[in-house]
Amino acid sequence: MLRKGYLERQIEGLSEVLAKVLRLKGANDVAGALTEVRGACKRLSGMDIDTMVALPDETLLSLFTSGYGGQGVARCLVAATLLREQAGLHENQGQEHIARRGREKALLLFLESLLREDELRTDEYRTYIEGLRSQLSDSPLSDAVQYRLFAYFEIFGDYGHAEDALYALREADYPDASAEAIAFYRRLLEKTDAALIAGGLPRDEVEEALADLESEGD
Repeated sequence: MLRKGYLERQIEGLSEVLAKVLRLKGANDVAGALTEVRGACKRLSGMDIDTMVALPDETLLSLFTSGYGGQGVARCLVAATLLREQAGLHENQGQEHIARRGREKALLLFLESLLREDELRTDEYRTYIEGLRSQLSDSPLSDAVQYRLFAYFEIFGDYGHAEDALYALREADYPDASAEAIAFYRRLLEKTDAALIAGGLPRDEVEEALADLESEGD
């Protein structure tokens, strides 16, 4: 109950901030909108937004989640939303590189939030994630993001895209990626044929991929 109440309060505060940012953008006050986003991020998440962008992925995640329990999820969600908003403002200023870095962190934190809290697995937040993926599709994503994309896609039954994320991790020599893949394919074999087809990975492809991986370990 405490976690839910805290999450609801954070989302309410976030909605007020976004409404103010929207008004500032409507008045062509991009500088004012950026100031509002940065101040709100510090106030609601407890972290400086530009520091978030600069931190390594796993360090950033640790700062948000270690010892915070459910409050960490709320802070992740707030930060992700504000990073996404700031990235759009930077893009409007022609700062594409800075915008991309912000979107990478936003995607990471959105994924972490949805993986940790099933109540956040709404169409709204999934749309945010898909939008960020599309905006970042022109170059590789970090291992930390790919790993969470793998878990995210499996949760939502999108097994073909989960496999793609695993392949990217294996190509990057991510620790235990092959073991993760074997466990993934074994889980899929417990699904119905209909579920596998709907998820873009028919049973024969699952069996073939699993056999290939298991043979590599022989």
